[in-house]
Amino acid sequence: MLLVVGSSGLVGQSIVRCFREGGRPVCTASHGVDADLHLDLSSPDLELGDLRSRGIRYAIICSGISNVDRCAREQALTWEFNVERMMALIAGLQGQGVIPIFCSSDLVFAGDRGGYRETDRPTPATEYGRQKKAIEEFLASRGKPYGVLRMSKIYSAVPVKGSVVHETLTALRSGTVRAATDQVIVPTLADDLARTVMAIMDRGLSGVFHVSPHERYFRYDFVRRLADAAGIKDQVEACSLDDIAFLEPRPKNLWLNGDETAARTGVQPVEIASMLNAVVARATAPAAA
Repeated sequence: MLLVVGSSGLVGQSIVRCFREGGRPVCTASHGVDADLHLDLSSPDLELGDLRSRGIRYAIICSGISNVDRCAREQALTWEFNVERMMALIAGLQGQGVIPIFCSSDLVFAGDRGGYRETDRPTPATEYGRQKKAIEEFLASRGKPYGVLRMSKIYSAVPVKGSVVHETLTALRSGTVRAATDQVIVPTLADDLARTVMAIMDRGLSGVFHVSPHERYFRYDFVRRLADAAGIKDQVEACSLDDIAFLEPRPKNLWLNGDETAARTGVQPVEIASMLNAVVARATAPAAA
């Protein structure tokens, strides 16, 4: 059975849904009231209970403080949660023989060239990336099976908070959106993360996995495609990424080469072009109701 830590977020919700639709048992863990297992990662007394008695053999960790500017602004606080608390969680899981699968990020790389492979050395340019890198190194140092999922801009096929498609459409409906003509993004379907986790479990795989389709866009072109598909006109303003005020400079080209992961797992990520109109239609329907 899979334990989903952070089951209320975009990635967690998608994994839970995909596993249940596939008839696979899954246990949810969150600080919310609706989860199977109440888990407050901010608590210094982390209590996991007896996971093996529940039949849990794997745990995917998709919880954390993911706001990049907040990590830069509140380094000590976010390091404590994203690194120290995660290390405690991982140690607790492995202490019960549960294999952790950690949701990392393309931001472990500098973003100066793109085409990063699983074996490339991480050189993060942001505090958030450094925190993710710290957990990756911790997992690799422990001599036990583990998984690291690196990913880019995640979207859902259904309207969910945090999806790059739905949040961009919401912003477009509210006014003009500035979009960089010099930043590469790779829209990645959350369901493909679930399929990759299934393959890791079924095939007994370990290591680092890049969940990334081949299709990539400059952010401006992607936002324009979303606006056109939704029938929203004259709401996209072109700019350079350098023109946008961030606490830390944002990397411009972080696309991940996922060919090795696709070969190992048998999962070929979906290209958003094949489902863009359907995704936009689902995202637009609730707003019109």
